[in-house]
Amino acid sequence: MTSDLSLAFLAPVMLGALLASLAIWSRRAMRVRLLALAAMVGFTASLYVALTDMLSRPKPIALEWSMPDPEKSAIVASQLREGEAIFLWLMRDADSAPQAYRLPWSEELARQLHESQREASQTGTAVRMNDPRDGNLAEGERVFYAEPHQSLPAKQQAAVE
Repeated sequence: MTSDLSLAFLAPVMLGALLASLAIWSRRAMRVRLLALAAMVGFTASLYVALTDMLSRPKPIALEWSMPDPEKSAIVASQLREGEAIFLWLMRDADSAPQAYRLPWSEELARQLHESQREASQTGTAVRMNDPRDGNLAEGERVFYAEPHQSLPAKQQAAVE
């Protein structure tokens, strides 16, 4: 996670530094070059503040581009704020940290989530979700569902001699 943040911060800073160096080394008046340097410092500081502030906020699920199949993600926790949003904490796999997402409020989705959580707690399974972004859900297909209970392995028949 730290390396992701470092890359997210360093890439725009390096591009900004390249643009600032082009402005500084150009044949302009000294005040224009100093202004380019000040703009680069301001850009770096504002980028750092923006990135650290964004870390504490849930990402709107419509902006998620790096989650290829959310069906593999388990819903670790959720919070419903009626009329505002549905907040989800998804864990992609057992080794990853949960990530916070925000869905627009929908009474139907809130009902599905609540029913799926109740069913999953009764069966001892996890709550999963179909991708709510693509809008290609089949008729009657739910966004949230309790993971089906895994069947026990088949018994091996003992050889009779």
